Amino acid sequence: MPAVALATVLLLDVLRVWMPSVIFIHGRAGSTPAEEMGLFALVWVVLGLVAAALVPVVRPGPLLLLAAGLLAGSRLVLQLWDAGGQVQLYAASLGWVAAMAFLGALAAAAPPGRSVAAGLTLGLVADATLRAATGSVELTWIGGVAGTLAGVLLIAAFVAAVVSVHRSRLLTEGGDTDGRPAWPWLGVGPVLVLYGVLAGTPARVATSVDLAPWATAGLTVAALALGAAWALSSSALPPAASAPAAAVTVIVGTILAAPATGWSAVAGHVLLAVGLGGSLGVLAHVRGTSTATRRSLAAAGSLALLFVVAFLYYAAYDIALGVGNRVFLQATAAAVVVAVLAAGRRMGGPRGLATGRALPLGLTGAVLLATAGAMSAGTPDPRAGDGLPVRAMLYNVHMGFDTVGRFDTDALAAVIADQDADIVVLNEVDRGWFLNGSHDVLGLLASELDMTYVFAPAADEIWGNAILSRFPVVSSEAGSLPRGGAPMARSFVSAILDLGGGQHLAVVGTHLHHLDSEPGIRRPQAEAVAAEAERLAGTGVPVVVMGDMNATPGDAELEPYLDAGLEDAVTPSGEVLTFPSWDPVEHIDHVFVSSELAATDLVVPGSQASDHLGVALTLTRR
Repeated sequence: MPAVALATVLLLDVLRVWMPSVIFIHGRAGSTPAEEMGLFALVWVVLGLVAAALVPVVRPGPLLLLAAGLLAGSRLVLQLWDAGGQVQLYAASLGWVAAMAFLGALAAAAPPGRSVAAGLTLGLVADATLRAATGSVELTWIGGVAGTLAGVLLIAAFVAAVVSVHRSRLLTEGGDTDGRPAWPWLGVGPVLVLYGVLAGTPARVATSVDLAPWATAGLTVAALALGAAWALSSSALPPAASAPAAAVTVIVGTILAAPATGWSAVAGHVLLAVGLGGSLGVLAHVRGTSTATRRSLAAAGSLALLFVVAFLYYAAYDIALGVGNRVFLQATAAAVVVAVLAAGRRMGGPRGLATGRALPLGLTGAVLLATAGAMSAGTPDPRAGDGLPVRAMLYNVHMGFDTVGRFDTDALAAVIADQDADIVVLNEVDRGWFLNGSHDVLGLLASELDMTYVFAPAADEIWGNAILSRFPVVSSEAGSLPRGGAPMARSFVSAILDLGGGQHLAVVGTHLHHLDSEPGIRRPQAEAVAAEAERLAGTGVPVVVMGDMNATPGDAELEPYLDAGLEDAVTPSGEVLTFPSWDPVEHIDHVFVSSELAATDLVVPGSQASDHLGVALTLTRR
């Protein structure tokens, strides 16, 4: 069903704006406690449940049209409004309420299960394909004529599809004896969680085995296409085989994909993406009856479950929950498995391949998509220069969001390009957190600036620190820092670069613990970073250490760098305030150099592309 597929794309679009808007706009760039942000978001989730409960009063058909109109309108505002702020926050919030009401009304109207499975799985394929084409950025954030036109056409197609469905006889208007049970709808939200956090995040694969972005994006789309083919063909498969097979692929895929380490993670990524399609196919063919209201609340409730699981999973980085956050993904996968196995007992026997050539078409589409990605691939070609001097820069990129809550890596890239930086240390690099919109910020910046990179995971496998370089990387290291009981892990990244002319430079990037109430954690972290700098200096190359230290000049947490023989390259130039970018009052972004280096031409670009100001300087030999 095209309406369901397009609704899935719009739902994910709105969700990927709503969640970061809660953090960066309502939460004032994450400075608000996670509990308060969660409570604000919960209010909108409850409103979505209330809207879904209106089925007995409004009836499914009219509610479907109303919800579709509000979803389309909210999404249009997000496409056309480019100033962020409160308008973005509340448009996205209303869009999420509309998405919950739409799914509830759809379930109440009881369309054929095959149409629902087709729509949901093809919607995931469409979402992944669009993001592969844009480098992980949804159309919401793409301005200009092309981006705006594409977004408007997507919204118009959704509205037209919903109107067409409403005029057709696919909807029963909520009859209570139509053979559509309520409980399978509870599986939609958990499936979307596993897609958003794991299966729909190609950068997890790229991080685990250092594959090119085009390869991981193509692999993701291909696996989801196979899952869609499975879902479309599920009515022709024996339930005794289809349901257990879907359950096994989901649980094994989740276990392997979550750590994002090695080729086992690649296998898990593929298994999970395929298994999600198979699971939806099984759930869509369950026999049974229920009331329209129960179906509506089950469908909307599944999106409420999505919110709860996603909130707990990411809140674990700021709140000590006492358990590792992967347990929430494992519990979600287990819930899908239980539902699928229960559904398999109520499917009935095979009824023939109702979708005709679904499987061969799915295979063909997967191969074509993967091939198209390979043909369009391009990678940076770093070349050694002429040695020192080089232009270096430090930038906390705030997960790609500016100070009014807009995702804008173009603005970040422009700041870096204006400084003509050869080497850039990046902090708060997000490579696909569902909470922040699933964007590969590092891949986008590296592509826009035509630079190679080294990445070091910190909070998890796809969030941390990175080094961008125009020069070849001779060697690199990534290391974890002492946590001292803090919920969020920290890291350093280091690399030896070939500058040309027989010269090399060692670069260390890091981001220390952020809570001022716990400065004692930063001291051992700084000691670990200083030890890495000493190790690199022992190889006979000059060293530069850059990072958001969350400490100001003169603080004890910065002493380990000085004790290691490094010199402060920024403070001698006078007062250099870097945070917050809109009204800087603190100097917490620092650069330290070994005695062979001198720093000149210090510039702190005035930009609100991030909540931090960048620090750029030229490194020369003394």
